[in-house]
Amino acid sequence: MTSTKTPMSSFGRDRLARTYTADGVFVNAGGNKWIRFVTAPNGRTYLNSVNYYVDEGLGQLCLNQYESQKMPAVTMNDEVMQAWKARDGVQYFIISERYTSQSYASTMGSTITLLDACPGYVTSARIVDKNNAVMDIQVPVSKGRDLVDFHFYTANGCEYLQSGGSTYLSEKDIPDIWAAGKAVCTIGLEGDARWYKINPLDAGKTIRVNVPSNGSFAVYQNGTCTQFSWFNGQNTAVLPKDGMIVFAGDPGVRFEMLTE
Repeated sequence: MTSTKTPMSSFGRDRLARTYTADGVFVNAGGNKWIRFVTAPNGRTYLNSVNYYVDEGLGQLCLNQYESQKMPAVTMNDEVMQAWKARDGVQYFIISERYTSQSYASTMGSTITLLDACPGYVTSARIVDKNNAVMDIQVPVSKGRDLVDFHFYTANGCEYLQSGGSTYLSEKDIPDIWAAGKAVCTIGLEGDARWYKINPLDAGKTIRVNVPSNGSFAVYQNGTCTQFSWFNGQNTAVLPKDGMIVFAGDPGVRFEMLTE
């Protein structure tokens, strides 16, 4: 039993019916698009697509590329399976980005998703034990880029994820922000950003932050950034329902805040 893994591609959106031929290829009705399985010199099996099309002024062009790679089935013992099931659907919030990073304006982190159709894999990475998944895919050219391993570890009672050179904190370990008057948030010596959930009872309150020159804060509602101080220079924000807030800065930076 095997499974095929691939990053999102144009092929994945191509739902045209194809006919299997004696040559071992699947061809569309027009004869200008076909796919086949091939074994490359590296011993790996790929799904190969060939598309012929006409570009005005250039004539006929051909796009020949590997779309995905055939991967082996993975068998996990119950202990490993349960460890990963506990992470399925859990969001991990990035803490290693610098306070000037545009990442805070575009995303909060990454959600772990397991697919029943691909047991033993997380996205396209092969699960090897309770805390690690490795990227074995080797697809030439652009379809094999931006692939990362996953490493989970626990420190001070919190679970962290390291992936693609970044570090993330599990949403299960993020506390509610204190929103009843004055409060202080201090960035630790490691320089990690500090995330807080907004309690539904505090939604609608206004927070005023004394933002240091070497720090920033951002507010999110349902995963969308609604305020990033580094971009707009504002030091106040309304705490939204189902919201999050993050403080980022150099090690030792203090954020003094008042919530009313």
